[in-house]
Formats: sequence, C-alpha cells, structure tokens
Amino acid sequence: MKKIIFVLLLVLFVLSISAVVNAQEESTDSEETGIKEKINDLKERLATRVAELRAQNKRSFYGVIKEKSETSMVLLYRDEEIPVAVDDETSYFSINAAGKQSDATLTSFELGETATVFGQLDLDNKTVIASYLYEQQLSLIDHGAVTEVDEDDGSFTIKSSSGSITLDYEINTRCTVIEDDEKTRCGLTSITVGDQVFLRIDPDAKDLSRATALRILLVPQLEVPSPTSSPVSTTHPVEQ
Repeated sequence: MKKIIFVLLLVLFVLSISAVVNAQEESTDSEETGIKEKINDLKERLATRVAELRAQNKRSFYGVIKEKSETSMVLLYRDEEIPVAVDDETSYFSINAAGKQSDATLTSFELGETATVFGQLDLDNKTVIASYLYEQQLSLIDHGAVTEVDEDDGSFTIKSSSGSITLDYEINTRCTVIEDDEKTRCGLTSITVGDQVFLRIDPDAKDLSRATALRILLVPQLEVPSPTSSPVSTTHPVEQ
C-alpha cells in the first residue's frame, strides 16, 4: 500500500513539474510573439515615416553644369549653386534638341551643358541625392533671309546676323507659313529666295556653317507693286 501511495505521489510530482515547465514555455512563447509583433509594428512605422520624409523632400532642379566629379556635380542657376550627389542607383538620360530621349552615362555630361536633376533633398548637407539626371541639348533660335534653296540636297541657306548657314530640311522638320494673316503647314518647296524665316535649329557640332532645321516660321517676301503711271494734267493759257 505504501508503495502504491509513493508511486502515486511520484507521478503527481512529475506531472506538476511538467505542468510548470509547459506553462513557462507557453509564457515564453507568448512573450516572444508579443516582442516580434512590436518589432514588426516599429519597422512598419519607420518605413512609413521614411516614405513620408522622402515624399516631402523630393526636389527637381535645372541649371548649367559648373563642376563635375565621379560622385557629384554642381548645377548653376542664375546666382544659385546646387550641389548634386550621384551613386550607383542614379539613372542618366539624354534629351537632344529634337526632344528625343536616350540612355546616357555620367561621362556624357559635360561642363557648360544644361541638366535637370530629380531626387531627394538632404537637408543636413543641403545636397540633392540624384535619382534621375537628364542632359539637355537645347536648340538655338535664328532668323534671316533665304539666299539659296537646294531641293536636290534637301537644304536651304540663309544669311543672318551670325553669318551664312545652310539648314537641312529633314522628315521631322516642321514648317509653318504665314499668308493672309493665317498660318498653314508648308514644305521645302514653299521656301524661295528672299523669304524671311524664323528658325529653331540644331547646330552641327563638326560644321558650324551647317545645322538641322527643327521648326520654321516662313514669311514670304512681299511683292512690291510696280509703279503705275498717272495721267499728267497740263494747263494751257486761256486766250483773252
């Protein structure tokens, strides 16, 4: 009988220890779960706050490239200098005078060219962290009188204040003519010697005397009316 009672007490003791251990393990698991939930909640809050700060600090600037290195450049807009930082995540693009966009690299950005940067403003360093950089090749504006038209070559020549320049008329060239106070589309065949033209052009980097005509506003030469003879009245003395 005593043996049976001893065995029962031993079993009860073992079961009680197991219950305590299980309760502690469940409590520990519950605490770990709570800690993980708090950590995840904190991460979500931090990510949301970072996204808000980035959205608030998004900036875009435009200017002339004054300085450039492998990790930065300085844009000059009027009298304001804008420091720009670049890294491996920065994307580069080039926009030519005709408005076509293509991929570029940092090495293609040259001093004196114009560029536009999109990125986040680092308030501490007062620097724009560039996400996108666009190199812009701006077209020039010129005007003058047409001195020659070569339809076989697909070009025409004008004489302007900067000298004589030959302009290539290409497929993407847009020509508008003003006639009778109205604007209509035109082509190379509409241009004649003596016409006045106002142009937006893309200069040839290798030949300064040649360029591509991007936009043309054509003002035909006015026809000067030939003088007409008017009857001449003569007076005769009246005999008395």
